[in-house]
Amino acid sequence: MSVSVWQQSTGDFQESIAAAKPAPAGVATAAATAAMGLSLLIKVLRITGKCPELIEPSLELVIDLREVSDADVEAVSAYIERRETRGLKEVPEQALKLVDEAAHFCAQAAPQITGLIAADVMAAKALLGGSAAAIRVCIAANKK
Repeated sequence: MSVSVWQQSTGDFQESIAAAKPAPAGVATAAATAAMGLSLLIKVLRITGKCPELIEPSLELVIDLREVSDADVEAVSAYIERRETRGLKEVPEQALKLVDEAAHFCAQAAPQITGLIAADVMAAKALLGGSAAAIRVCIAANKK
């Protein structure tokens, strides 16, 4: 297994995305972005005390998003090294499912959050929406 993207600094992760190597790429980057977006929602929930029932499932979902970002790097490596295609199909679908679930948490919380901090919920929602769109692009490309 390669080094987890989460064991790198943010700068090193960004540089590995920009490197002339196949992974991490779209799905891993989108899943990592989604984990950060969902973390922003968690911050808002903790600060405001609103929707406390969403905090624990959101924390668990962040772990899942982190794992799927690493799984995508592994899936790309397996494809390059052994021409295994299963991961190229399963991992992005799993990532999209997780991102959609995270977006649902934002939708549940948004009506409860007011004031300036509501912008952070909208930022989280935008990050998750962008992540979902990016993953859908990768899913479509992998089907070709």
